[in-house]
Amino acid sequence: MNYRKDLHKGKIQRGNFQATIQFLIDWKHLLQGKRILEIGCGAGHLTDYLLKNGFDAFGIDISKDLINYAQTTYLHKKYILMDAQQIALPDNSFDIVLSFDVLEHLPRAEKHIDEVKRILKRDSYYIFQTPNKLFNIPFEIIKNKSFTKHRQYHCSLKTYWSLKKLFRSDFTVQIIKCDMNTDFLKNKLTKTFGTAGLIMSQIPFERFPAFLQTNFFGLAQLK
Repeated sequence: MNYRKDLHKGKIQRGNFQATIQFLIDWKHLLQGKRILEIGCGAGHLTDYLLKNGFDAFGIDISKDLINYAQTTYLHKKYILMDAQQIALPDNSFDIVLSFDVLEHLPRAEKHIDEVKRILKRDSYYIFQTPNKLFNIPFEIIKNKSFTKHRQYHCSLKTYWSLKKLFRSDFTVQIIKCDMNTDFLKNKLTKTFGTAGLIMSQIPFERFPAFLQTNFFGLAQLK
């Protein structure tokens, strides 16, 4: 993905930031007084938000361009260049690990989960969000006008059941229904589908069963 090009365009946020913030506000009691690592912090916007709100947070990302941006833009310099599948941090060093729109990009998602398990303290949480494969693949095919292009960047999309399977050995995972109806979603769908996209954005998916959420927000507690 061309992060440098996006930065030059002023695009520093990826994903539904508004929905992510609301989700974390709803579960902030899990974050208070905890040492937090955000994996895939990108340009550092969410980590900066956490730091400004008094949380002890660090961010890592595999993109040198994005880490350089975060280090030169924000007051706090808690951003490190690092691979989410090979986390060079000590065992049992964090109370909370966050990742939003990260899992779907990782060729070795199982290795990533092993690394998260290693750096988390016992009974701590991995809090994440990842798109639902059932919705994302059709969307990407229509957007890209290609059946295969999405595989270049979404190589590890999960369904509800495959996501549960990914965590089942070492975590107890709960999928949380969230309202995704934000300006980000409206713009994304309208850009691809026109007026039909605006109508689609009004569908209350949070009222549907967990396996039919457009995105999976999850709380995975280490056993």
